[in-house]
Amino acid sequence: MRRHDFTPATLDAMAFGRRPDPAVVGLTFVNAPSGRKSWSFRRRLPGSKKILSLTRDYPAVSLAEAREWATTLNEKIERGIDPREEARAEQAHLGMTLSAAHKLYMAVLTRGDRKKLKPRTLSDKQLIFDRDIKPRLGTQLIYDLTDDQCWEAVYDKAKASKDRANKMASELNCFLRWCSGREGRMAGIEPLTHPAPTLTSTWFSTGPKANQRFPSDQEIKWLLQALVGEALQYRRGFLLLLLTAGRRTEVHCAPSSEFVDGV
Repeated sequence: MRRHDFTPATLDAMAFGRRPDPAVVGLTFVNAPSGRKSWSFRRRLPGSKKILSLTRDYPAVSLAEAREWATTLNEKIERGIDPREEARAEQAHLGMTLSAAHKLYMAVLTRGDRKKLKPRTLSDKQLIFDRDIKPRLGTQLIYDLTDDQCWEAVYDKAKASKDRANKMASELNCFLRWCSGREGRMAGIEPLTHPAPTLTSTWFSTGPKANQRFPSDQEIKWLLQALVGEALQYRRGFLLLLLTAGRRTEVHCAPSSEFVDGV
């Protein structure tokens, strides 16, 4: 067919059938018996048995647009690129929001591929994300996330609670570090540079954490009465905690050099 016979007017007047475009390899105009008109692109991928087959509607896609579309496909095929794989990769890229990445993160942590976490730890991580991170950053594309966006979200949370803001910063840092590491890539996240590595759980001062409540004489009496029937080592352990006001690990895991005559 001569090129000047392949025009919008001739296509509109064409009877049922298929007519290859003489100007662009692989592009064919199709007029189906149902009356539906469309563009068909078919071409074998070099070095493969795969055949790329794509369609577009006519006249929604004009002759000029169809030729541009097919020309782009041909250029990619000549470079060894499968346009379908490229489109799937692009779709996956655009779908990798923080919420999507966090589902991958929690799935890996729940399976315990590298390290087993306690159920309470997993629950706390999910809670912090759902309550503090997701409402602000959940729909953000992870590849476009910036340091400023992370810190602005943390500072906004601090207006309501500095303690929650610190926990949010810590968990967000942990999550993003995972995403930018090997495990994140293995889970399907593209190579990523941690956008906010300075996030920390101690950014905001929340005051002393020491317990300001002290047991009353009656409560101490009840404790001692409850310990009467226990073995000697347990009675001595609890008394040491009361007398020293030390942390449990400091008392129960004290080195032998700190013991004198069994005390």
